[in-house]
Amino acid sequence: MNAVLFVFLRCLFALPLLALLARLLGYLLVREQLKKNNKKQNRKVENPEILVPYTASDIRTALQLGILGVTGNLMANAGGILLTQSPFKVSLFQQLQPIVTTSISAFTGRENVNPFTRSGALKWGWIFVAISGAFLVIAKPGSFTWSTTPNNAPYAVVGDILLLVNVLSYSLYLTFAQPHLSRIPPITLTAWTYMGGMLPNIICLVLAYMLNGAALFHIPRIALVGVMYSSILSSSLAYILINWCNHKTSPPIVTAFVPLQTVIAALLSAWVFGSEIHVSEGVGAVVVCMGVCGLVWTRYRESIGRDEVMEGRDGVVPSVGATNGASENEPLLTRYDT
Repeated sequence: MNAVLFVFLRCLFALPLLALLARLLGYLLVREQLKKNNKKQNRKVENPEILVPYTASDIRTALQLGILGVTGNLMANAGGILLTQSPFKVSLFQQLQPIVTTSISAFTGRENVNPFTRSGALKWGWIFVAISGAFLVIAKPGSFTWSTTPNNAPYAVVGDILLLVNVLSYSLYLTFAQPHLSRIPPITLTAWTYMGGMLPNIICLVLAYMLNGAALFHIPRIALVGVMYSSILSSSLAYILINWCNHKTSPPIVTAFVPLQTVIAALLSAWVFGSEIHVSEGVGAVVVCMGVCGLVWTRYRESIGRDEVMEGRDGVVPSVGATNGASENEPLLTRYDT
């Protein structure tokens, strides 16, 4: 099945499901408001759920998130995997995700990842520990197939560019989506993302049809199972959870779990297909878990220090650790809101 058609159908089937979930959430939120108002039906209740972007600002937001989160992320990833034909290179680009996202968050001031502070240095350190463990998992014998055949070399270069676009798009999507999550629930923002991504996806589908002709729409019956699986779990459930975690934490924390995907994939491959687990994979899995747990613990300690500082501003004398934590919560580049 063509990769562009697969992504298009995946997003097409996921959109009505996300819209239905967003509508259901809006109904539940309105009912909760009615309960808080002692079930007085005569009182006006504002619907806190915005199902469809109707203002110019909301439409721009949906298009921006759709281009980054759907077309730039899913389409570029599928095209990169198809053209690169190197599992090692695909895994390598995926491990760049936490570094790129953390760098963007540092320069936009959305997360304390300043390497000259204790908290920022620990975050960078734990991220590199997790990435190192992921490389141990993928660095098994026969995995370093970096070279390509001469006939595939031009396509491999395009595939590398698409994989890089995939990494940048996903990082920018998480960064730009986080401010909107304060007013838009994760389910609704995910639906907006797929609404905004439909038009760019249609353009990609037209271009694919111009290159492949009618053969583009050849769909094996078994492929429909993969489309439905991706629509329900990967496109709907996974994106909702990602946006929810992005709202509760930050983009660097969300992408810090990317190396853990490599570990889970190796374990599932051994369980389902009976693949052999090498010593380097076992050691790498432990190292990845150490890096992820260390990063989460650092973020947790940082949040405790921030709460103590806020209590000190309200009249409670902060502890010495909280005073030190205040200087660590400064971003790499200070952002001023006008």
